Amino acid sequence: MDATLFDGLCNLARLSLPEAERADFQAKFADLLKFVERINAYAGMGGDPLVQREELPAAPDEPQPFNFDDRAGLSFKVPSIIDFGE
Repeated sequence: MDATLFDGLCNLARLSLPEAERADFQAKFADLLKFVERINAYAGMGGDPLVQREELPAAPDEPQPFNFDDRAGLSFKVPSIIDFGE
């Protein structure tokens, strides 16, 4: 990674690095970009996604009475927004 690209990335990330840390971070950014290139190359080969998104069933969006006496210490217990079929 050249210094111009690294300076641009630091500017985008709003990083102001001391000279003592620049070489270390530049090497880490270069490794990160290599990793992203590998992922892009894998996706371009028509492979399956590395991570598959799973949709969780949402609980019905209906108003429910809230019991303020249902406390857990200083906090309140609230109903789940995800329907786990319980």
